[in-house]
Amino acid sequence: MDTRMYVMTHKQFHKPEDNMYHMLHVGREISDDLGYEGDNTGDHISSRNKSFCELTGIYWIWKNVQCDIVGICHYRRYFSFTTDNELFLTKDYIEETLQDYDVIVPNCGFTKADSVYEHYCTEHHQKDMDICREVIKELEPTYIQAFDFCMKCNLFSLGNMMITRKPTFDAYCAWLFPILFEVEKRTDISEYDAFQARLYGYLSERLLRVWLLNQSFKIKGELVVMLEPQETDPILQMHSLRKKLVSVIMKDLIQSYQAGNYVDVVDNEPLDVDFGGKIPVWLCWWQGIENAPELVKKCIESVKRFVPDEKASVQIITMENVGQYITLPEWVIKHFEQGHISLTHLSDILRFGLLYRYGGVWLDATYYVTEDFFTELFEAETFYTCKLPAAKWRSDITRGLWSGNFWYGKARNPFFRLMLNGFYEYWRTQDKLLSYFLIDDMIAAFYDEIPWVKELIDAVPVNNPQILDMQDVLNEKYSDAKWKRLTEQTKLFKLSYKKEWTTKTIDEKSTIYNFIISN
Repeated sequence: MDTRMYVMTHKQFHKPEDNMYHMLHVGREISDDLGYEGDNTGDHISSRNKSFCELTGIYWIWKNVQCDIVGICHYRRYFSFTTDNELFLTKDYIEETLQDYDVIVPNCGFTKADSVYEHYCTEHHQKDMDICREVIKELEPTYIQAFDFCMKCNLFSLGNMMITRKPTFDAYCAWLFPILFEVEKRTDISEYDAFQARLYGYLSERLLRVWLLNQSFKIKGELVVMLEPQETDPILQMHSLRKKLVSVIMKDLIQSYQAGNYVDVVDNEPLDVDFGGKIPVWLCWWQGIENAPELVKKCIESVKRFVPDEKASVQIITMENVGQYITLPEWVIKHFEQGHISLTHLSDILRFGLLYRYGGVWLDATYYVTEDFFTELFEAETFYTCKLPAAKWRSDITRGLWSGNFWYGKARNPFFRLMLNGFYEYWRTQDKLLSYFLIDDMIAAFYDEIPWVKELIDAVPVNNPQILDMQDVLNEKYSDAKWKRLTEQTKLFKLSYKKEWTTKTIDEKSTIYNFIISN
């Protein structure tokens, strides 16, 4: 089957290796040659790229390409697997999926405003959206109800991305472009800046759902990942370079721990804290629970609900009480005060300081627990981290072998000691963060260079295989069957409070997010 994914680009970048992906230089008519196929041959609108964006490429595909299945992505945005050890969707997966579905689109995007219309009017010019409605009412009156419905919702599809059979793709284009061309006749963008001049691309992002709503299609939503231009393959090289840099910075420390000489950069003795003979379960929300987002509060509640009171005690670290548990070197405090260390990265240091001194469980405050697994964990009394069967993303430096935000072990564990001293040594000699994921860069370097670290991590069994999956479906309709599938083999889930979550689907059904915050 002739299946093609066209990657819209206006600059050179590292191409995906899969031959299914075809680079298409959009706006080729008005720009220098990039060495890719251009959208300026045959029937084309390439010269209108500054106002039509990737739509000039979509138009060219509509008019000039014959194939069985066609998909649209960008040089930075790609449809991505949610569970497999691959970055991009594969030909086999696309063809198999389209046996059961008509169209693949990005998972819903959510506006920060109450509706798509309100969001558009805030970000762009209201009159242009109003003109668009007038044109649809005149040219495609059977779609006006769908248009009004979509404008009142807060859902829209990002990036003009889709994958479908070519006849379906052609039908969409045959509906879309006459509308946009008529809007173009009625709008004056001569005074618009470069951002607002991309008018027709912005409108079309809001119109895809309008068209789909009027079709009797079965639609599949897929994750879309945002990559920097060099991140398709060079990111793996960047991981290697960062590991090497960590190894250079911590050369003496690594050699000492390789030899079994577990030195301390500073005194790491515990403070006088009484847990009543119970195992501490560490959580941290620097601003205090009362100031946490609703989803974080629910996650913390879920931890408290399943931690066995007779064996363990939940300890919540805040900016006000952190000094009761741990002291930090003066240079770490100085870097924090100067803004070199954020609260996020301070918590990276904190977790290993607490675990080394007192032992117990550290988990981020965005872990949602669905069942008691703590009792079994405490009975095993072995070193533990969350481990996946395989990396979720090819570019994941952890390779699924560990989770930097979940650890369990006894006090004085040499790994916790190594990590704590590694952070101290890093900030003793450096004044700039190597990368956001310094914690994983350090573990990766230690895993590769210190044999007992590799043995310790490799001994942890694969567990909680769907730990990252709930976050991908929080905005989907809740059902008991879906919840059961998610939680059959997994008892805790890593969520994020930073994304836009909604309590209702487009057809007013309760979402999984709503189920969590309502129960």
